[in-house]
Amino acid sequence: MRTIIIKLPPTVDLSLEMAEMRGWLDSHSSAPSSFRYDLERESTIIHVQFTTEEQAELFKKHFDGSESEFVNCERPRLLETMERLLVASDGGRNPHGGR
Repeated sequence: MRTIIIKLPPTVDLSLEMAEMRGWLDSHSSAPSSFRYDLERESTIIHVQFTTEEQAELFKKHFDGSESEFVNCERPRLLETMERLLVASDGGRNPHGGR
């Protein structure tokens, strides 16, 4: 799954932007698995999650979106990496970082 992030300035009409995104999604027969937004002081951040790479890439290009490795990382891999870091920093004594 990929999450595309769209950052809108505060001066943009959010309802018009959402309608445009909905129109694009409908015309491409795309149904994102998740669609949410966060209202910030300086901007509105929209997160759209896709199950297919192709739809995510098309949406990203059309709406000049971006991605975050943190948002798109796979949880098991992230946890495994964190555990390895803890073991390395603890000299291998305790894989959970405790003493």
